[in-house]
Amino acid sequence: MKLKLFLVLGLFSLSSCVNNPGLATLPADCKDSGQTQSTSLEETSRGYSYRFQIHLPPCFDPASENPYPVLYLIPGRGSSSDAWFSAGVSKIADELILDREIPPFILVVTQDTNSDPYASVIVQDLMPHIKDHYPIHPERRYQAVAGGSLGGIAAYRIVFANPEQFSSAAMFGSGVISGEEKQVRTWLEQMQPATKPRVFLNCGSEDVLMLERAEIMAKLLYEHEISHVLHIGQGDHSDTYWASMFPTYLRWLAEDWQ
Repeated sequence: MKLKLFLVLGLFSLSSCVNNPGLATLPADCKDSGQTQSTSLEETSRGYSYRFQIHLPPCFDPASENPYPVLYLIPGRGSSSDAWFSAGVSKIADELILDREIPPFILVVTQDTNSDPYASVIVQDLMPHIKDHYPIHPERRYQAVAGGSLGGIAAYRIVFANPEQFSSAAMFGSGVISGEEKQVRTWLEQMQPATKPRVFLNCGSEDVLMLERAEIMAKLLYEHEISHVLHIGQGDHSDTYWASMFPTYLRWLAEDWQ
């Protein structure tokens, strides 16, 4: 695949993984794949149950004294967590972990945000549940949110509105939604230097829906000195194309975990 790559206010390294002694590590003899579980919150602040899927990394230890980073991944409009898994993101994550390119981490794939555009259930209900039931590292550098299309919009809304809680946001086939530029500027202007997140953008060159919006988001980030990368590759507006960029994204993400 040919790839057009912009690096803005940030260094992107493909170096091999160096273990952080404060994180859970992969056992030396681990060769098993991770495990995906479908589960639900029986009741949320909105008064209904909420189904989600969680992918636990290879040789996951629920009693680990050292915690795991977590990535929350949000599907696009009318999609589901199955779409991300069908595109192969869990397999990609397992391969990078087993090859010791990145540390083991917990992947939580949510429902779409069609009826919850600011992802209030994810923030108010799902995230506290994950922190209460899994050995998640509490520091912001180990908390990341990503999404595709409408899910990418939800991802930047979560992170930009709560930069003290999350170290990065990723948008696949996504960018600033039209009409929200003023709000994005306000969020970015209010950030303290120590809590400015890193941002990863990926959009296909054939994505007529969101390519321009991704470029506008990159411009806003540049203006406000937010470290970010924008990848434009040969692809369209699809989970398959976005998943093809996941190795690049996960290596970029894991730079915070070294």
